[in-house]
Amino acid sequence: MTKLREADRTTKPIEVTFTPCDLVHKDGDVPILKTLGFHELTRHQTEEFDRVGRELNERVEGLFQEYGISRINDELQDFHNLALAVAIERLSDTRIKDAPDLIELLFPLYGVFLGKNGPDVVAYKLLILQLMKNQELFRIEKRPYKHKPSNPLALLRLLADADAVKSKWSRRRHSDREIARHLEKEPQWAGMNWKTLRNWFTAAHKLFKRDERRSECPEN
Repeated sequence: MTKLREADRTTKPIEVTFTPCDLVHKDGDVPILKTLGFHELTRHQTEEFDRVGRELNERVEGLFQEYGISRINDELQDFHNLALAVAIERLSDTRIKDAPDLIELLFPLYGVFLGKNGPDVVAYKLLILQLMKNQELFRIEKRPYKHKPSNPLALLRLLADADAVKSKWSRRRHSDREIARHLEKEPQWAGMNWKTLRNWFTAAHKLFKRDERRSECPEN
């Protein structure tokens, strides 16, 4: 069994939440898609993918120091050397240390597609991630749903609940303060006063710049 490095024990897993495009409102559900529209949800999902990609890339870069690999200003050779070092450690019962060319055989074994020109930087990064995917350093967990203003899902839920309330009221425009006073009595927002909810509305409007033109989720 491979011994975990110190970084593997201390690095927190990447928390992520992806919002699917087929989050269609049904009776009894929070109408999130109706609230923001398909394009807004897609933007949020894309931002999540980008954020996770950046964090994974930063952690891969940190492995050069962990494995004592010196950079030579040749990206392809740098990541080849790093992938080889990771493979030697993770696959210690193989002959790859004595026959480094065997690393070429790992790409199909780990589901990494190679182009017609052979391994490139992206392929080596993907191989490294596959070799280390069970380690704490690269673990990705679904972000727990928590009622806090830094959680986009909580803000989505707030806007959706606000739309649900407004749909039952008259057509006149209602302020965030009025809606917050109503929502503080609802079970899902129990324990939160209207002033806090009003501040959350500010954060939600800032995070999700809402388009008046609603879009439908495309049919499969």
